[in-house]
Amino acid sequence: MSFQVYYAAGKFYCRSITRTELAELKPKVENCFKAAAGATGCEVKLTWAPYGAIDDVFQNEALAHRFIDYMKQVGSPFLPRSEEEKMVSGSTDFGNISWEVPSIHPGFDIGTVAANHTKEFAKQAATMKAHHCVIRAAMCLSRTAANVFLDDELYENAVANFKNGKHH
Repeated sequence: MSFQVYYAAGKFYCRSITRTELAELKPKVENCFKAAAGATGCEVKLTWAPYGAIDDVFQNEALAHRFIDYMKQVGSPFLPRSEEEKMVSGSTDFGNISWEVPSIHPGFDIGTVAANHTKEFAKQAATMKAHHCVIRAAMCLSRTAANVFLDDELYENAVANFKNGKHH
């Protein structure tokens, strides 16, 4: 009688819209791999990335409103919040930071409808129009950050929003 030994390895990513949904998804994924191993008479060893999950971005409402106000003052268009929330966004480790301190990770228009990380987006990002849009957004973001130190009410609202929102 001869036996053949096979070995397979792979890397897989689990992604979800929120950290809560990811926590619910993780054991389901583990069970799928365990069931496949059991059905085929194999063993499975699962190892999650040592750096942990990449959390969703927890946008601070108070800071976001201030940033949007500044962007509108300089003529940058913004969609209503309900429309922005429908947009698909990628993951970023900034999400982890946003669950530790009040934060915003705003997007802004550079004059294209192309998705990030595409050739079309890269082409538009290299234009002077996009450069001016980035400078304008950076100035508004800087003003927002300075206001956290200069405006006690903004600071208190940002902290309160952060504490209240973490219970979601």
